[in-house]
Amino acid sequence: MGNVCIKSVSTRKDLEKFIKFPITLYAGNGQFVPEMANDVRDSFNPDKNHGLSFTEVQAFIAERDGKVVGRIAGIINSRANKKWNSSVVRFGYIDFIDDLEVSKALLDTVVEWGRERGMTEIQGPLGITDFDKEGMLVEVWSERLPKGVVVGHIEKFEHNAAKTAYSARVRLAVDMSALDNVLIVENTHYGEIETLMDNIENQTTPNGNN
Repeated sequence: MGNVCIKSVSTRKDLEKFIKFPITLYAGNGQFVPEMANDVRDSFNPDKNHGLSFTEVQAFIAERDGKVVGRIAGIINSRANKKWNSSVVRFGYIDFIDDLEVSKALLDTVVEWGRERGMTEIQGPLGITDFDKEGMLVEVWSERLPKGVVVGHIEKFEHNAAKTAYSARVRLAVDMSALDNVLIVENTHYGEIETLMDNIENQTTPNGNN
């Protein structure tokens, strides 16, 4: 198995590889909804995306043995950094095969890219602007939340000692303290969730009390 090579996206051909990689990666996954290719192209086109007037963006692809095995974009939103008095490089559009070497190479590349431009923190997955898609699914496809719902974004993550998993700190996109109902779900079987949702709709507890 060859080494991972990180390549800056600088040509139309490279951009097409960047756009099409998720389609290959998630082939056969019934829950995967491909991005509209033209939407992604427009995101990197200053004539189509006003956000690029105050944002520096660089897309990267990871290749091994001539085959694309991952992608990521480094993003510096100067308007957001000025507002929050921060020096943050964002990462977005991140997809990769299940390989620690690949994911580490992608993130390390964005860290170095940001450091060269004076950035001292990294956050993501985030979009070019705060109106773009954010976050990533890390476990279980939701049958309840609509597609595109933003739960939050990862502020910080680190490996465990064996480098087999990550621990992450997530900033939620909404204030969860205002929730009317909080239920502990014993498992993720749809039948149990359906019952719990019926209880909420009927304004009763699982024991039938008001």
